[in-house]
Amino acid sequence: MDHGDGLQASNVSGAPVDQPTSGNCDSVAPLDVVGDENSDRWAPKPQSSQESFGHDLSPLPSEEITEWPSKQPPRRPHIPSFITNLPLSYDSFMYALSFVISSLVKILVAILFVATKLGTESFDPLLWCTIRSSLGSMIVLPVFVIRWKKFVGIVRTKPKTLMGLPVLCACYSLAPLLMSYAAVYTTVSNVGLIGCITPIFSMVFSVALGHERLSIVAICALLVAFTGVLGILDLSSLRLSSGGDLAGVIIMIFNTISAAVYFEFSKIYHRLGYDTVILTTISFVGSSIFTFLLWLVTMPFNLLLADLPDFSSMGWDVLAAALYAGVIGTGVQWLVISWATSRLPTVVVAVENLLVSPLSMFFGVLIYNDPLDSDIVLNTAQVLLGLLLLVTRPVKAVRRAKAMAAESILTSEAGVDSEPELRSTTRSCSESPFNPDSNDSTDLGDPVPGTFVDPTLGSRSVGLAEAVRPDFMYPTLQAPDVAIDRE
Repeated sequence: MDHGDGLQASNVSGAPVDQPTSGNCDSVAPLDVVGDENSDRWAPKPQSSQESFGHDLSPLPSEEITEWPSKQPPRRPHIPSFITNLPLSYDSFMYALSFVISSLVKILVAILFVATKLGTESFDPLLWCTIRSSLGSMIVLPVFVIRWKKFVGIVRTKPKTLMGLPVLCACYSLAPLLMSYAAVYTTVSNVGLIGCITPIFSMVFSVALGHERLSIVAICALLVAFTGVLGILDLSSLRLSSGGDLAGVIIMIFNTISAAVYFEFSKIYHRLGYDTVILTTISFVGSSIFTFLLWLVTMPFNLLLADLPDFSSMGWDVLAAALYAGVIGTGVQWLVISWATSRLPTVVVAVENLLVSPLSMFFGVLIYNDPLDSDIVLNTAQVLLGLLLLVTRPVKAVRRAKAMAAESILTSEAGVDSEPELRSTTRSCSESPFNPDSNDSTDLGDPVPGTFVDPTLGSRSVGLAEAVRPDFMYPTLQAPDVAIDRE
């Protein structure tokens, strides 16, 4: 059809539009877009619609995109410029930052020993642990209330995870409780010496459960750090022939086992979707209830100084020690430890406890005027060398067969027919939350509400922090079951 004196619209085949040869075309609006009605591509506009009609009739953003891609990559968080300018990658920087922060927290642990020594003179160890856990709960409980809906969502989708929470609380309760009772029977040096074998049990449990694969370099680094601690402590004070020392040593061995089990349970629950605040709050509240009930049961029998504290004879130093032990020594310390276990290998977090012994010696020199010689300085340097060897080893993620099968289905063009098919393909044979081979985090068909799954994760080589915590850069990402292979 003709418009005016010669303006002719293009046909369906897309022929060019003839320019007007004569006449006035001001009152005639030229065609803005031309094209087939069944075509998704638009031809260039000869003239903007705003100039013709005075209104912007360009397609809205929602109209330009007719269909969103089926697979959208996860959006990375905003990375500050001072991090991008560093010679390290973002994952390497955050891994190093996590290690430094969790190592500095050991200073709080060393000061906690001084506060515990002062507080147990007026409080029963059971009541002392109750006060610590109660004050620590007050620190993280307000944040837990904000994340209550997330906890409810995890419980609804994975109700079997509730079965292990009492064990998690018991392990947390026994670790400081057994240490306090061990100090009654044996010396503080023996307590520190036996406490240093926590990384040994952590390594055994981690390898036995299939969470991590250690190399010869890792074992050598662990031995270097451990022998450095043995050089600091006085081995001659360990007298197993004495009944008192033997009882204290046995109690401390159970203390190290409970601490190692707590580290492994924290790692498992982090992979199941529990974040740092939820785990720490559950541990504190459960420990407060457990130790308080145990104190009420043992108080009538007057076992191990189980008597009522005399607040009238307490000084301000004891109350300050209790406040520090609960708020900083318990709340802040374990919050950072739980946060570190989600970003660092379990063995690395456990080996960081070796820093407590040299730090305790240092505070002993400052507070109690203990002698300090060159051997202590050299052995402290040996401990730090072992830690550096342990954390600077290259690692790679080794995927299990079921995780790779789920990834191949998600990344395939055909996909799956239904959600039950995807769920049945990715679900493990055993649904126990404590079996690493049946990690619920690989159940990509049943994600936690408010989370998403990255189907492309693991299709490339990953860095150290990403191998340890795949949801490190994406806090709501479901982490697949990953085993750590250190070379």
